[in-house]
Amino acid sequence: MNERPDWWERNAKLRDEMDLQSYEPPQFEDGTYVHIVVDKVERDLGCSIRFVAEDPTFPSVWAIEVDGEQARTLQRQKTERGNVVYPLGTDEFVEIIEIHVAK
Repeated sequence: MNERPDWWERNAKLRDEMDLQSYEPPQFEDGTYVHIVVDKVERDLGCSIRFVAEDPTFPSVWAIEVDGEQARTLQRQKTERGNVVYPLGTDEFVEIIEIHVAK
């Protein structure tokens, strides 16, 4: 489920060439990459999902928006390498979206 897309591989190569820290896309607390889950849920439920913050400086409160409506807020976390982790599991995220879409 966490296969790396082409853009990630290109970026990893550039980071290696420039001796930069490795990059991990935003993840849920269970280690699943957010973009993979969002893409699948959007296809399955026919909706649009965005993570939005008025002021994205760290720490900040982010909203999960479904079709432009706020479904939930949460405070993102960062790993010691600076990568983003959202403090909920994949199943919980999917449930939040399913409940919102069903309204």
